[in-house]
Amino acid sequence: MKIYKYLIGLISLSMLSACSDWLDIQPQDTTEDDQLFETGEGFRNALNGVYRQMAGSSMYGKELTWGALDAMANYYTPSTGTTEYYFSRYQYTGSYAYPVIQSFWSTSYNCIANCNNLIQRTQKEPVTTFMKGADEKNVILGEALALRAILHFDIMRLFASAQMDDPIKQIPFVDVYPCTFKEYATNEEVSDLIIKDLKQAKELLAKFDVPRISWLLPDVRWENDYQRLMSSSQEEVEVPDDLFFAYRSYRLNYYAICGMLARVYLYKGMYEEAFRETEIVLNAVSERHKEYVFDFTNSRDMADGNSKLYNEIIFALSNQRLEEDYRTYRSGSEKLYLSNWSPLNGWFAGDANDIRYKLLVEEGWDYYNSKYLPAEGTLKKFAVDIIPMLRLGEMYYIRAEYYNHLSLAENLEPDAKEALRKQALEEFAKVRRGHGCNQEYVSTSGGDAWFNRELLNEARREFMGEGQLFFYYKRLGVKVPGMGDTKNFVLPYPQNEAL
Repeated sequence: MKIYKYLIGLISLSMLSACSDWLDIQPQDTTEDDQLFETGEGFRNALNGVYRQMAGSSMYGKELTWGALDAMANYYTPSTGTTEYYFSRYQYTGSYAYPVIQSFWSTSYNCIANCNNLIQRTQKEPVTTFMKGADEKNVILGEALALRAILHFDIMRLFASAQMDDPIKQIPFVDVYPCTFKEYATNEEVSDLIIKDLKQAKELLAKFDVPRISWLLPDVRWENDYQRLMSSSQEEVEVPDDLFFAYRSYRLNYYAICGMLARVYLYKGMYEEAFRETEIVLNAVSERHKEYVFDFTNSRDMADGNSKLYNEIIFALSNQRLEEDYRTYRSGSEKLYLSNWSPLNGWFAGDANDIRYKLLVEEGWDYYNSKYLPAEGTLKKFAVDIIPMLRLGEMYYIRAEYYNHLSLAENLEPDAKEALRKQALEEFAKVRRGHGCNQEYVSTSGGDAWFNRELLNEARREFMGEGQLFFYYKRLGVKVPGMGDTKNFVLPYPQNEAL
């Protein structure tokens, strides 16, 4: 039974009020809202409703992953007259792209409103309300805080500049419910509040996930298979007795929050803090099973239906319509072919052993990405609904940026610079080896521009279909191929939202 069966539908508080102001999110029926939170089950349903809303096609189920964002990163040569065509040309204000942008904004803030309602109610609720007492209260509060943080972070990455010292107040950070007005804030102010939420969430989730680290092993967190855990121990092993605590990679678990913190710290230019968070993720080991929690996927499993390479996914959303939605771009005339006619030589440096290259399918003179069309096999049923949100490879790329940043320090001896560059390359090489690549990097005397080029090449291979490459270009200040002006890194506010 998959976790989506537990996601019972969007709850009443997820509906916007009739008021035109997007921040006026008081529910139309307060009685219904109060009734929802009369029992601990209502708190679970409210949290699951946010996850489900985020997984919709207007959000991470398409547009914020393999749809608009990957079009903006120049992955595709989309058909003329499609939404992806206009995003790939950064024509944001027309009748195709503009409604999608409006939906990004309004749906994201609506999800945030639901998080705020849940956070406030959970904070004041006694632990006796929850079936599992303090453990459950910590999980619900921690995940809601983390969701609020990453939603604000992606709004900032889409609608604000990438400069942390930009004095312009660009988006609001909304942390109260109900809310009819919230002043806009600077990137520095918003990012500080995002980090505050994630640090609090990290502390709350550590109490639950760290003692139960074996629940995050791949066959447990994705396949809900606890037999190996129980058979390998002579003592009684705790297992979740209901779905709310199962499938921890579909939730913002402790390690996912550490990974998200690393992502935010890096965006903010806090390299050392980002590096420390990657250490937590990469060193996550089930001592009982002598096994790393997050590791790379082998080609055998990929061929058996694991097209998402889910062994290395730290956090994902679930959408049971994902394959169906993606298949419409394969069966109709509006096909999302890749923009490179020879991706093996152009994007994968001629290395056909790279497991990520094997996810590409040739169709005539064109190629497309089959990540969202899992092959028939025993693992397809586990992979088919997965929307990757955070990958192991990103942790290594963050570490590579940390070492490269150190190598750029003034007055550093040449030998020390070279050693740090080699270490940065080694972090890339770990990802390549994990994906079966034959080719290794050799050291080069390049500078920051050289490193950025190599990082973008790595990110292009790693995040295909996942919406992250565009943000790499934006943060590094490198124009996407075909982008005429860096102002196109910032989406326009919906007209009635720019308060």
